[in-house]
Amino acid sequence: MQVRRRCMKHPGRKMMQIGFVVYRTDDPKRRLSVQDFVTNEEEGNSGPYINYREVFARFELSPGHYVIIPATFEPHRQGSFMIRVYTDCPFDLRELR
Repeated sequence: MQVRRRCMKHPGRKMMQIGFVVYRTDDPKRRLSVQDFVTNEEEGNSGPYINYREVFARFELSPGHYVIIPATFEPHRQGSFMIRVYTDCPFDLRELR
């Protein structure tokens, strides 16, 4: 979900086109490298990038560690995102910096 974009009702200002990708990882504390993107298939994504305030998808994932990567369609365009995860099992969610 795009944070605080709804408040920005300036003429000509639009929602950014957003989406996300999910990758499996062996080390949940490590950032993914370029090589990880080349060699590993994504476990899921939100579909086409769209200019809505929020995007969502439903997945059935096997137990393990995953990285959720929110992104804007336009390269080098930064945005603030909020991520919500719903699950039937207990889980640990933390931000990588």
